[in-house]
Amino acid sequence: MYKFILLVMLTLSITFANTETRTVGPGQDYATIQAAINAANDGDFIIVYAYPFDDYDAIHFLGKDITVSGVANVTIDGGTSSVVVNMINAEGATLENFTITGSSSATGVLCSYISYQQIMYNTIEDVEIGIEVVDCSHIYIENNKLIDNGIGCKLDDVYPVSDQPNVNVNDFSGNGIGIYIENTSTAYLIGNIFFENPTAISMSDINGLNVYLDRCTISDNFTGIDLGNNAVVTIENSIIWDNTYSIFDTAYELDITYSCFEGALAGSGNINENPKFCLEEGYEYHLYEGSPCIDTGDPTMSDEDDTCIDMGCYPTTFELKPINGGIWNWDSFPRLQRENNDPFNAPDLLAVMLPYLPELILQYNFGDVLTYSYQNGWIPIEGYPIFSDRGYKLKPGEDGFFYLPEPGSRLAADHSKTLIPGAGNWVGYWLPFTQKWEDALGGQLDHIKSIKAENWYLYKEHGHWYGDSSGTAAEYTFIYGESYIIEVSEQFDLRWYESGNRSEGYEKPETEYYTYEDKPNYEMIEIESIENGDDILEIGIFQDDVCVGASKVEEYPVSLMAYTDAVNRNDELSFELYSGRSANQSIKTVLKYNFDTGEYESTILHPFESEFSLVKLVRYDIDLPEGDADLRLSNYPNPFTNITTISYSLPENTRTDLSIYNLKGQKVKTMAAGEITQGEQQITWDGTDENNKSLTSGIYMYRLETPGKVLNKKMILIR
Repeated sequence: MYKFILLVMLTLSITFANTETRTVGPGQDYATIQAAINAANDGDFIIVYAYPFDDYDAIHFLGKDITVSGVANVTIDGGTSSVVVNMINAEGATLENFTITGSSSATGVLCSYISYQQIMYNTIEDVEIGIEVVDCSHIYIENNKLIDNGIGCKLDDVYPVSDQPNVNVNDFSGNGIGIYIENTSTAYLIGNIFFENPTAISMSDINGLNVYLDRCTISDNFTGIDLGNNAVVTIENSIIWDNTYSIFDTAYELDITYSCFEGALAGSGNINENPKFCLEEGYEYHLYEGSPCIDTGDPTMSDEDDTCIDMGCYPTTFELKPINGGIWNWDSFPRLQRENNDPFNAPDLLAVMLPYLPELILQYNFGDVLTYSYQNGWIPIEGYPIFSDRGYKLKPGEDGFFYLPEPGSRLAADHSKTLIPGAGNWVGYWLPFTQKWEDALGGQLDHIKSIKAENWYLYKEHGHWYGDSSGTAAEYTFIYGESYIIEVSEQFDLRWYESGNRSEGYEKPETEYYTYEDKPNYEMIEIESIENGDDILEIGIFQDDVCVGASKVEEYPVSLMAYTDAVNRNDELSFELYSGRSANQSIKTVLKYNFDTGEYESTILHPFESEFSLVKLVRYDIDLPEGDADLRLSNYPNPFTNITTISYSLPENTRTDLSIYNLKGQKVKTMAAGEITQGEQQITWDGTDENNKSLTSGIYMYRLETPGKVLNKKMILIR
């Protein structure tokens, strides 16, 4: 045994002693890559620098065990050659760091008749087959970009000799087929992303084909996976979402576990929830903070941050916080570059928000405010501490969509925060999964008087919780990275509990008729009932003739968040009822519940008489002319990147205005105006204004107005 080890060490020392590094490029050892390969011996390294003007031609490894590596964006253009890089019989060879292209009928890289090779960190584009592997036993294809090829990668007669991945951490986009697999006993596809391919993965019908997908993301393709009828396919920790067809055909055996699959397939740990992809440049298909795919993969595996493995190809080792411009975002920062819960300077964190943001406001406890503007910089200039267990409110000064990369470590799951009575405690939620409010708080509810979230509010009086009686309240959730205001009856140390029951994040239904501006704070008005209100679709609340809040009516009670102006407390609040007819009814006098007497009392509400009010509305019979329920408005896709189709239906020929507005209520484009004919209509919008200038990412309103009815809806533009 010792003699064998000494022999191996002696052989390696002789090999390395004879290894030579050869350089290619202007002023280097060789003028062409092929000349360097011709002169090379097994074990040599060839370093290639880019020519200032001309690309390199097709090359042949001549069966040599060599490493050919490009420096600073070197292109190999095969021209009319049928193979751009020929690695046939090049046992042990490595090709890395090149852009490889050629004719539309060429093969970018051809690997045949070897047991081991590496193809890494290359971009291979605009050829018939990006990488073709034939009759190889062990090959690494890693960290490549295969773009706009007929087939990105073709595996034929590939027989691995161990449990190592064949195709690992590659990007496949714009190919006719991302990966095509045939005559292959076992193919390992780990950490790859497939998007915008007509077919992401295709398998032949040959018997004995075994394919393993782990930590892959397959999205925005026409067909996600075209299964061979005789294949045995195992999928773990992957995301298959938003493809026209997720899976086509039927495998002999298909086993999917701990994956996000649109359409819900049976299997341990699978979810059918929007993965919340970031599509911004540089972070495409990374997971936004709060994604249901974070920490929900195979519980026996872990990521680099020592949490349960994430689904998809991009493990979340840093946060990507989505931020809506022009409105208040209730945020917290569980991941910061700090020790324990030490503070981090807010300007250092917020300065990297993308895209560039000329102004913003960050608020803690209302009176504690940080502002930034291009003209004045940061105020206060001495800095502003952010703590991971605190809640904050953040408002970018411009419309649009922004995102904040947040590196660092997560706050420990067992961290606790002391809450004190007398004022609302602004608290962050730092557990990296979404839970129902009761599950997350565990046995601490006896200490709590109210919980205020960005989109919901719960209030306890005389031991009874209000706000949790509506049909949607069971869905109220704590979401990772968001902020909450908790009022308590006595001091205690809050900690978040992991119940093991995951939930989807609650999203408040958007109103279509009423629009309003959100503010840093709101009061909650719960409408227990409306007399004769079965036909009511939406309720708006008005202060001084300005709409300050609205809710859809799906069932009673209805929770209505009113962004009232607390300064003008002498104003009277009124409610407007929308039923889809051409006239709306306004109600000022309400029946308000007295929690002390247990009786409803007739009164008029004023701004911020209380944080929570429980009321009944009495609707007096009035003769409202019938509107037409056949007026409809929608758009698809939503969100959209380049273009969306707005569909609307008119019950009769009528004067119509269809326009796009930003969140400030400013019209950005008129889509249709004048007399429009009855029936279904469609029009496309490409995200431009009246001057055909591209608008920034963000939320936009589209409004359909006729003499008898107005419909408002929201859509999200993502650049």
